[in-house]
Amino acid sequence: MNNDVILVGGFHETIELIQKCGLNLIGIIDHSGKHVSTTAYSYLGSDAEFLEANEKKEVKIIISPDIPKVRRKLSELYLNSGYQLGSLVAGFVSESAKIGGGVVIQDQAYVSSMVNLGNGVKINVGAKVMHDCVIGDFTTVAPSAVVLGNVAVGKNCYIGANSTILPNIKILDDVTIGAGAVVTCDIAAGATVKGVPAK
Repeated sequence: MNNDVILVGGFHETIELIQKCGLNLIGIIDHSGKHVSTTAYSYLGSDAEFLEANEKKEVKIIISPDIPKVRRKLSELYLNSGYQLGSLVAGFVSESAKIGGGVVIQDQAYVSSMVNLGNGVKINVGAKVMHDCVIGDFTTVAPSAVVLGNVAVGKNCYIGANSTILPNIKILDDVTIGAGAVVTCDIAAGATVKGVPAK
């Protein structure tokens, strides 16, 4: 089994997560290089520089940025260039949950029974996604956010730190939920909401 991975976006916590998951990080791609100056790993250049200089290899790409649209764009770039996306799973995931490709589930995260996580979803430290939830492609659930049972979240959403989404809520695509918000009703596509209750 090939455990080699390349990290796009050299964030220190993702590097540590790769190590915890027992994968072999062979290099870091970063558009500025600033995130890799203090690491022992090889800097492989920007996305464009890496793809121009390298033929496709049997190595998986880990996409780390938090912003959903950035993660989606990078995932499409590498998939269209013939690479496979790797996942990182450190938190608890129920055996009945379904997990898409290129997913990152951080330490102390909790993914409950019958949850469906789409491609490129990021569940951050201490976040909880409870039973029967659906989280759409490339959505980010920030640290310590709680998504209660039977919630449906669309694609490219950002669920802010320490926010809570009450049960049976539907959140459409491209929604941003502010830190600490409490979502008590359905949210239309493209909305930004904050506060208690979220408005």
